[in-house]
Amino acid sequence: MRAERKITLSIVAIGFLVVVGYFGFDYYMGTRLVRELCARDGGLRMYQTTRAKGFLDETVANALYCFSCFERLAKKQFEYVDIHVHGDPAIASPLAIQPGYYRLTLGQHGDPRCEQWAKNVNLAEWARLQRVVGISEQQCVAVEPLPDLPIGPELSEVREKIPNERSVDVRVDRWTIRHTSTRKTLAEYRNYLFYAHWDRIFNFAGGDVPEPAAMCADVMTIVDGINALSQRTLRTSMNQIPKTND
Repeated sequence: MRAERKITLSIVAIGFLVVVGYFGFDYYMGTRLVRELCARDGGLRMYQTTRAKGFLDETVANALYCFSCFERLAKKQFEYVDIHVHGDPAIASPLAIQPGYYRLTLGQHGDPRCEQWAKNVNLAEWARLQRVVGISEQQCVAVEPLPDLPIGPELSEVREKIPNERSVDVRVDRWTIRHTSTRKTLAEYRNYLFYAHWDRIFNFAGGDVPEPAAMCADVMTIVDGINALSQRTLRTSMNQIPKTND
């Protein structure tokens, strides 16, 4: 009996060491690969600057309450920000905002364009967001529908999985500024992320998606980088940025 017990304990110990070794190897290889990718081509990459009074922001999660749009207008980074409202026009209410492209600019208080979304938003929340970003009470966010896809710079975001021989879960978040007509890439910001198998299985942090075990930078640095992506690539009369290459 003692011999059998010892064998059982030995098997359990070996199994435990194999599991720990697997997760340890996964963590080591994943963090190492992310460091290599971040050092090689992470962060901001600028290829060409251009003059633009504004751009189409395809990264907006909630078009009706576009906090980042309000903030850019309040800080006078751009004269306008275009957004894309998605949805099925066949089932939309006649009072609802129809799917399509819209241009946000600053207007004077009382401008009828500022009432474009009055029936689709909580006006108190709409006004609160404007105050938070610093838009004065004498101004308001004006909204104008656009007939088609606007011609000019477009900011988009995509997440892709990085194939690798180490069999670790590494992905890249890529923010890109392209021209809508030529599709020419003007600049990119890349953040590489590693998701450990341990966290994906057990997800101790909770939530629908586990936290990455490693990435190029902290969240605030990434936000600053994305802001720099548009401000340094797109030069306006309000935002004169010299040509640079990183």
